[in-house]
Amino acid sequence: MEKNHNINNFSSLIKKYRIKQKMSREKLSIKLMLEGYNISKQTIYKIENNKRKLKKEEIKILTKILKIEC
Repeated sequence: MEKNHNINNFSSLIKKYRIKQKMSREKLSIKLMLEGYNISKQTIYKIENNKRKLKKEEIKILTKILKIEC
């Protein structure tokens, strides 16, 4: 994650990095499914808008897929 960002700010980083990579929510959902996480594009919307909390293991895989710097 970017320096000085905590888990509470991670939701906004997901959207930022997803858009930066020109990746749709649907494509991100597919990439997550390939990694063994069943997260729909609707759930990604909820995560990006702080309507659903992330689990620690989801943060790890999203960091990997979106190449979010730690």
